[in-house]
Formats: sequence, structure tokens, C-alpha cells
Amino acid sequence: MAYKTGFFLKEFRQAYTEHRVSLRRMLLFGAFLGLVSFATHFLLQTVYQSVLTESLPELMLPSYFSVLFVYTLIAYVFFIVYFLTFYKYLTFSEIRDNSWYLLVKMGYKPISMILTKFAVRILSVMITYSVGYFVAIVLTVLLKYPFVPEYFLPVYISGLYDILIIVVITMTSSLFIKLYDSARIVIISFCLVLFALKIVTGYYAVVSDRALMRSVGNLVNVKLSVYFLFFTLFIIACTVVCVYRAKSVAMYYNVPSDRYPQFAVQDYKTNAMKIPANKEQSAASKKINVIVISVLIVIISISVLINLLVLFVSAVSPEKEVNIFGVTPYVFQSDSMEPAIAMNDLVFFEQLDSTYLPAVGDVVIFKDANEVFIERIVSVDGSILVVDIDNYPDLMQEDALKRELQQDDIYGVYAGRNRWLGALILFANSFFGRLLLLLIPAILIFFYKPIVSFFRTFSKTETIRSGEPPRK
Repeated sequence: MAYKTGFFLKEFRQAYTEHRVSLRRMLLFGAFLGLVSFATHFLLQTVYQSVLTESLPELMLPSYFSVLFVYTLIAYVFFIVYFLTFYKYLTFSEIRDNSWYLLVKMGYKPISMILTKFAVRILSVMITYSVGYFVAIVLTVLLKYPFVPEYFLPVYISGLYDILIIVVITMTSSLFIKLYDSARIVIISFCLVLFALKIVTGYYAVVSDRALMRSVGNLVNVKLSVYFLFFTLFIIACTVVCVYRAKSVAMYYNVPSDRYPQFAVQDYKTNAMKIPANKEQSAASKKINVIVISVLIVIISISVLINLLVLFVSAVSPEKEVNIFGVTPYVFQSDSMEPAIAMNDLVFFEQLDSTYLPAVGDVVIFKDANEVFIERIVSVDGSILVVDIDNYPDLMQEDALKRELQQDDIYGVYAGRNRWLGALILFANSFFGRLLLLLIPAILIFFYKPIVSFFRTFSKTETIRSGEPPRK
């Protein structure tokens, strides 16, 4: 009866392939998630004055809310990867491997083991998530943001709730899908659909709003979104299905479908030939190699292109009066032309020629005392232009910066802008941005073989027989 009395602790350890006591690792994982979230928020602050703050204020604002919201996203991604990686150990797939068959025949109650596995899985997730959440709060104290504890609990519940949905769908899929990789595809697809539903049902608008997230009641308010209610019923339904399905499957011995893996076997119904596992594995390994190497090449190429873009913009800045194909890009680092041009936008100026006729409303670039200015033409009198900025500071009198200049003084006219490229260049020019964009390709180039090997090992579970350990 030792196994029965230790089933809870056995499940508590089961999250790791080495089967060691896992409480300490849960705490370490949680602390790691908190640190990563804090670091991510710190990196995002390097591009605070950019389009990202307008588009994604829930991630960019200097507040506890943004740090904790970033944490919920990072924790969500972490637990998806966590369950995909240790899928066999964390789910009911061990029932298909007949791990419970003898225990059931010896008199152990399947219901008890099923509920214990469920309870332990939820408990382990809550421990890891809660530790990381607490670490994120403690680290944010160092930034001296205004302390607003009202949204601590709502944000905590919203993040944990989504992770519990992933736990339930993972456990359920393991009872209906035989192949591990097929189950992983289902889980990833479900996660993408889940995020889309959050947007469609208006739930994302609720959880990303600091004002609404000061009250837990807004999460369950069906007038704002039916997401919470719908998935609460979904969780209950999946739990009931898991209990009955797991109990049924555990009562019988599951015969492996490939009883003769060393031979090619023909299906008498379809006349299809089943390839031996070792050859299947070889083909799968080649596909994994191609996919992983292709992804690494794309990541490295993007990183290199970003660095080249930063160097290019720096080389052709208006201060040097250099243009490429008649266009000069320039990262505008002022708010004097808002809203037409925002701070840190990547702005493009067309080179002027003899046919250009200045018109009121044109945004032009010129030099005055060897300093570059970007202003709007407000009047034209022959070759004399009057220019002014669009956005005056609060304490400055309107029209105080109007000036006259000759048409020959301007050497470019505004042609357009790209706000996202401006934010990207702003980040790439920061210390941490340069460090990441240089380190990532270097690490991937030197360590691509271990990365490919890891994904190849990760894919082996697709071709092995149920209950058979992976071949080395």
C-alpha cells in the first residue's frame, strides 16, 4: 500500500523527467517567471515614447498594473510550453501506457487517483504562478511606482484562470488523442483560439483596462463579457468528462497498435503499409531538422536586418544631408509636430528639386545655425517662407517660435512616416536592444546543433509505442 499512500507525493514529483521532489523547483520556476516579467517590463520602458504606448498601454505604462499584466502573459506562455514539454508526465496519458492497470486490479480506486492527479496539477500550477506573481510585485517596489493594490487580486485571478483552462484542455486531450504530437497541435490550436475569443468577447478589453480591473466583479460581469462564465462551464464539463473517461480507460488494458515495430505491417482493411518505427523516426528527425534550422535562419536574418536598418538610418540622418534614392529617413525625437509626427517616429523626407513649389501645410526640413529643424509652412510670400511648429508646450505662448526663411534653406519635404519601425529602431539603439540583437544571432549560430537535437528528441514521442520508453 506504499504506492497508494504516496500517490499524492508521486504526482507532485511527476512534473519532471528525473522524478525528484519538485516543490523547490516550483518555487524556482515561479521566481524565474517573476524576474523575467520584471526584466521584460524594464526593456519595454526603453521604447516608452513610441507607438507601443498608444497601441498597448496595458504593457507599457510605468505602473504595477503593466508589470503584472506582462507577468500574466509570460506565465501563460510558460505553462503552455511546460505542458507541451512534459505532456506525458503531467496528463492522463500514463493510463494509455497501462501504468494504472495493475493498480486498479489490485483494488485501488480510479476515481481517487483521477481526482488526486487533477488536484495536484492545479496545486502545482498555483504554487508556481503565485510565487512568480509575488516576486513581480516585490521587484516593482524598486521602481517606486504608485502603489495601487486594488487590481492585484483581479489581475492575479485573470491570469490564473487562463492557465487553469490550459490545464483542463491538456488533461482532457490526453484521454482522447493517442499520439503525443497530435495532442500538442490540438493544445496549441486551442490556445490561439482562446486568445482570439478573449478579443472577440470583449474579455481582453476588460482585463487590459486598469480602471475595470480594480474590481473582481468585472471579470464575471456578463454585461462586459461572457468569457468567464462560458469557460467556467467549460472547465466543469471537461472535469466531468475527464473523470468518467479516465475511469473507463483505466479499467482495461490498452493494447499497443504497433505490436511488431521491427516489421512493415499491412493494414488488411486499407492495404496501407505501416513503416517500422525506426524508419519513421528517421524521416521525422529530418523534418524536424529542416523546420528548426529554417526557423533559426529566419530569426538570425531578422536580427541582422534590424541591425543593418539601425546602421542605415544612422548613416543617412538629416544632420549629414545624405539621402538614398531621393529619400532621407530620420527618427524624429521631439513632440513639437504632434499629432502629425509623434516622438520617435521614423520619418521620410523627399529630396527637393527645381520643380518644387512650397505650399502652406507642407512639413519641411531645414537647418538653422547648423541645427536641424522640422516645421510646417504656415505662409508663403514669394521665396520667403514662414514656418512654425504644431504643438507648443503648455507654458509657451502660441506663435512664439515662428520664423522666416528662404526657400533655398529647406532641403526636404515630408513624405510619410512609420511608427513601428521608429519604435524598433529606438529599442535597437538602446543598450539592452543592441545587446539582445547581437547576442541572439551569436547564440543561435554557435548552439544550433544542441537546439536541433532538443527538438528532435522532443518529437520522438510521436513514433514510439505506447508504454515503450524512447529509444536512445
